[in-house]
Amino acid sequence: MRIVHSFYERVFADEDWFTSVFARVGEIGHHINTQASMWIDVMGGGPYYHGAEFRLNFHHNHNAMQLMNEKGADRWAQLMLETLDASGDQMSKDPRVRISINTFLSHFMTKYSQEFAFENRIFSAKPIRRSSGGSIS
Repeated sequence: MRIVHSFYERVFADEDWFTSVFARVGEIGHHINTQASMWIDVMGGGPYYHGAEFRLNFHHNHNAMQLMNEKGADRWAQLMLETLDASGDQMSKDPRVRISINTFLSHFMTKYSQEFAFENRIFSAKPIRRSSGGSIS
């Protein structure tokens, strides 16, 4: 889950108003392990994320409420998109991988935008270019 690791490196290097909410909950390793477990669980890899929906709801309502708004959603989405754009070498050349990750993230962004009344953010992949030989680059 190098993508999750790269994302949290960006989060913990960001501005204090954003980083401090994450730091209050735990160190970077805590967030990497928890988020990686959630991704693996949700994407069908087995029950790694304990607490499921209850844990997510509790966390967002009690630990991360300062970020569950327009400003927090904008920053989170920006950092995640930057991470995904910089992580092409960590993904399969199959264009469906990025589309699947974007769909996964869009699902949760839609859910949270409705629950916390902020504008939804759309995750979309950069266009996939084909080389003259027909391979994807």
